[in-house]
Amino acid sequence: MKRLNNRGQVLIIFVALIPVIILFFTFIVDYSLILYNQNKLNSVNKTALYYVRDKKDDYSVDKVRNLVIRNDNTVNILVCEEKNNTFTLKLEKTIDSIFGRIIGRNTYTITSTYKLDMNNKTIIKE
Repeated sequence: MKRLNNRGQVLIIFVALIPVIILFFTFIVDYSLILYNQNKLNSVNKTALYYVRDKKDDYSVDKVRNLVIRNDNTVNILVCEEKNNTFTLKLEKTIDSIFGRIIGRNTYTITSTYKLDMNNKTIIKE
């Protein structure tokens, strides 16, 4: 019995799988960037609320806004206010996408919302 040459079949399978492998890795990189930026945004948010908690009498909304901008100047401050002994800080950040360009979504928007209860000094994620 004559042995068949399988080189051509392996080459075709390899060429067919290359785009799938590239898509998979771009998705992993994109998702990692989203998680990194979400953690960074949460960290900036908590840092600002720790500042408010520690400087309970010597802070202002402008000082908190400046602190957020100093930590990450690409962030948008949606809510920065104190009401009913609760300080609320909601931040938003837009990041570019690698994988999303393939599916028609160029950017991702992530948000982080935390509240500081001034009475018992606890920080609550919303």
